[in-house]
Amino acid sequence: MKKFLLFFIIVLFGCSAKDNDVVKIFGKITDKEPNNLIKNCNLVANDTTIVGFFDVENKDKDVYKVSSLIKNVSYEIIVSGVPCVDFKMSFFDENQKLILSVDEEGKGEGERLWEFRNSNNYFYIIIESKNGFNKKVPYVLNFIKKQENATEEKEPNNSEKDAIEIHLNETKKAFLSPQNDIDYYKIVFNDNLSYDFSVEIETFSNIDINFILINKKNQISKVINKPVWGSGEIFQGLNSKKGEYIVKVSGKVDEENKKDTIYYISIKEMPKEKENTYFEQEFNDDFQDSTELINQGEFIGSFFPENDNDFYKFDLYKKPISVDFSISRVKGVDPIVELYDEKKNLIKTINNNGKDNSEQSSFSNLDVGKYYLKVYAKESSLLLYNLYFYIRYE
Repeated sequence: MKKFLLFFIIVLFGCSAKDNDVVKIFGKITDKEPNNLIKNCNLVANDTTIVGFFDVENKDKDVYKVSSLIKNVSYEIIVSGVPCVDFKMSFFDENQKLILSVDEEGKGEGERLWEFRNSNNYFYIIIESKNGFNKKVPYVLNFIKKQENATEEKEPNNSEKDAIEIHLNETKKAFLSPQNDIDYYKIVFNDNLSYDFSVEIETFSNIDINFILINKKNQISKVINKPVWGSGEIFQGLNSKKGEYIVKVSGKVDEENKKDTIYYISIKEMPKEKENTYFEQEFNDDFQDSTELINQGEFIGSFFPENDNDFYKFDLYKKPISVDFSISRVKGVDPIVELYDEKKNLIKTINNNGKDNSEQSSFSNLDVGKYYLKVYAKESSLLLYNLYFYIRYE
């Protein structure tokens, strides 16, 4: 059970603390009733300790207007538990719009927000009893200033407009706090070059973490979610030229988890292992976003996430002897390849060898023009496939 400062208060006063005893310890009681509405809230600063009581039997609510003496500073915010009371705390911006709520623990337990950052002059905190009251033991809220770290997430970033910039080959440390937290990141490239990259999230906490990758360029999104606790997620084969990307991170936190819910998000460049090797360049889910095939090239892709379609295109400037391709074996996957003409009419489907096998074909009757290959499977896999492509001319 999270005790925070509750243990100290109970040991000192038992359950019979008086207001003057609390004043001796904390200097003053911040909770001045009535303060159950924003219009009659109590004024405090974020360098002070908030001390109050759940002393109204019918779901007491205390509203505080917190002035930010220093803006853009991160704090850990801890509220001690109160015997017989189950409460929550909510944060509102200066326009009285809800930022987030913390409601993770039960009766008699405290609440903690691992990271909060305010860039405005003030914000509001509402501490509200959901069940129970206690006129003797106060709650105590502390703002713990965190050491500034450029590699850490800065809350609040729970909307796209507040997305945190993350750059190529950068890793950021972040928290899923509160448990229903959603974190947004905007992937930024410092130049106009073409980069193949992956999005990777790792956690050693008891979290089933997932993310949605949103391509603002074509308004396509992909859900990356393996149902595994305490692991991570990865999406490979992306390309900087294919879109403008937003990463939306969320997850499930074990209700019994009492540790900080840390994860690490990284944007990593994917290096080429050899010449004439290329990545599939997601998002390439339809004809218009298809990836250009290069003659005698090897293309690396994956049947991931579920229902993934990989489109490739190539041009024939003169009639070839043949157009050959093969796709490597991927365990647990039955690969399917479809060939389309310039008008997007299906020419042929190649699906001869079944699951756990490769596919290959050769076309000797193609005319000059543009063509498309669609590579997909009913199964999904994080294992990579290799697509080999060769145009033979006289």
